[in-house]
Amino acid sequence: MNREATGFTLLEILVVLVVLGLLMAMLSAGMRFGLTAIDLETRATARNDDVVTLDQVLRKLISHATTGSQRAPLPFDGQAHTLSFTTLLAGGPDRATGGAVDVAIGVDVRHRLVLRWSPHYAVLAGSRAPGREEVLAEAIDQLSIEYEVPADADGVGDALVWRSSWTGEGLPRLVRLHLASARRTDAALPDIVVETRLRDRLI
Repeated sequence: MNREATGFTLLEILVVLVVLGLLMAMLSAGMRFGLTAIDLETRATARNDDVVTLDQVLRKLISHATTGSQRAPLPFDGQAHTLSFTTLLAGGPDRATGGAVDVAIGVDVRHRLVLRWSPHYAVLAGSRAPGREEVLAEAIDQLSIEYEVPADADGVGDALVWRSSWTGEGLPRLVRLHLASARRTDAALPDIVVETRLRDRLI
């Protein structure tokens, strides 16, 4: 009878150990799930912050684009996948010209959205300051740009259309940038639509 009691006691211990093992496994899985969720949320927040920062930078640059004056015109070269222009930044690196900066935006061979910029100097010394390069976003396959301009090539009339390039006089009313990325795991990047400076616009 003592043997039977001892046997049942050992069985009960084994059952308790199995139950504890199952509980530990469940708790471990729950902790892993929780940590994974926290990690995903952190990365998603960081990605959202990156998108917001990118949006703010591009808006600030394009919204302050300028074509200069009749005596000293500044080119605005808007292509389907690249964009270069001169922009005015308050307190910018070239205070002698009101913070004017020459910028170029495009995607390089390493699939990075790159901003190249240099302070703008009047052609007096016959040279410009060396340019700098900033990476605005990674894993970008293509940048597509459209420009809202008058439907009439002569700029007559109020009708506006979207075109894939603009290199004429004055600025387009709106600039729309679309970033395509097949390798980013987050949601599709939203289009960035920027209104240009009123006094430099076409209409």
